[in-house]
Amino acid sequence: MARCAAFVPSLANRSGSAWAGTTNGPVNILRVRTCGPMPVAGAPHAKRVRAAGVSMVIVTPAMAHKLTAVYAGLMGVGGVFAFLKTKSKPSLIFGILATAALSFAYKQHNIEYALGTAMCLCMVFYARFTKTKKMMPAGGLGIVSFVFGMLFALAYKRI
Repeated sequence: MARCAAFVPSLANRSGSAWAGTTNGPVNILRVRTCGPMPVAGAPHAKRVRAAGVSMVIVTPAMAHKLTAVYAGLMGVGGVFAFLKTKSKPSLIFGILATAALSFAYKQHNIEYALGTAMCLCMVFYARFTKTKKMMPAGGLGIVSFVFGMLFALAYKRI
């Protein structure tokens, strides 16, 4: 018995037969094919789903837990790097605060807190980007925060 269903594209014309010589031409139709979960390398709890020929990974809470540590490290290193390069104390302070908040979420296994922190940082970086119009650091970190926020939201949806 199959454990999941995946959609695979197939070419068929409007009458249902593949390339039957009609003038309608081929139409992309999704047909359901059953399959078992396909683990992703490095993520034993993840499942890969194929929809319309596009493969996407479903983010699990275990993956989100690891991503929280990566995001915390990224924010901490970014704050220290900004301080060393420009002697900006606010960058150091907020880098440390973001790292502390994300580390707390990591230790508590709290996806909601990591999601909230990522969205707050996304809003802060967006405000800084609209003020300065500089892609780095505000625009780039805003995009990174948005991506991590979406990954946390996908994992939260699976809880």
